[in-house]
Amino acid sequence: MRLTLRNLIVPSIPSAVLLIASSLLIWILAYLYSTYILISTPFIDITLFGNEYELDIRAAHLISILLTLFNAFLISQLNNKYSIIRIRSFLPPFIYIFLISCWVNTHTNIFAHLSLTFYLFSLFMTYGMYKNRKSAEQAFLGSLFLGLASFLVKPIAMFLPLMWLGFIFLKSISFRTFLASIIGFITPWIIYFAVRIYFEPNFLWFNFIMQGFNFGFPLLSRPISELIYISSLVIIITIILFGVYTKLYNENIDSRPKLNFMLLLLLFSFVNSLVFDNQYIIFMPFVSLSYSILISHSFTLQTSRFIFWLFIAFILLSILFVISNFIII
Repeated sequence: MRLTLRNLIVPSIPSAVLLIASSLLIWILAYLYSTYILISTPFIDITLFGNEYELDIRAAHLISILLTLFNAFLISQLNNKYSIIRIRSFLPPFIYIFLISCWVNTHTNIFAHLSLTFYLFSLFMTYGMYKNRKSAEQAFLGSLFLGLASFLVKPIAMFLPLMWLGFIFLKSISFRTFLASIIGFITPWIIYFAVRIYFEPNFLWFNFIMQGFNFGFPLLSRPISELIYISSLVIIITIILFGVYTKLYNENIDSRPKLNFMLLLLLFSFVNSLVFDNQYIIFMPFVSLSYSILISHSFTLQTSRFIFWLFIAFILLSILFVISNFIII
């Protein structure tokens, strides 16, 4: 009997709900275990526009879960609308939710999930510009969402050049779209500066602008279990990408630049997570977005036994990583 993932690629509604619930169960168990073992404050500190606020940790988990589900819905719509994977597949949203549930460090980082929401809206605009060098409105809106994301996580501003590379991949680059993207990105910041200067003309708040751009190598400070897990994910995606790009000629012409851009997004977000100090966790949802789509491509379109067992290995490694976090705690 051939082992396939067909029931996961196109599941029934009850099966889809069960898969999502199973992934979120990992999140809930991690929360319950950490609160049982650790004696910690019931509040977390969040910083917005240079001001610090307290938020109940249970509210932070709930907001992050809702944002994760919404982002998974956007990922599904992005894949279906622009045919990144040429057939409909439930795997991209499922793998995204599963990865975020396993990456415990992201669970209370609301801004990481919300900034990804803005970026997904930006991707909808960018992918809609395919072969349209006059799509200035979409370029403006896409970079506007990117500018809003940079309010929450300032290193997201580094994604603007990535957007321009996306214009090149999608054959939509022109002076009009390039200029519209710049104007769209700076528009929310101009409004912010105008309001802030009006209410606080002393400019003491300006130091907040450069916060988050400290360079370092935070991966070195991660636990050994996490380094092993990351190495395993790198090996899996390398195998997957080898299969994807050896058969890229089978893809629709429209899908190829979108796959290439997803690979570029994966590399760019992973490198940013390595070079910006204290921003490692912030970029994990972005890595999860591109990673989930790229590996879902092979898991959806290839039906070999090797691919099936590679999927099983991916699931088991992720669960073992969560268990290792419990042991460390």
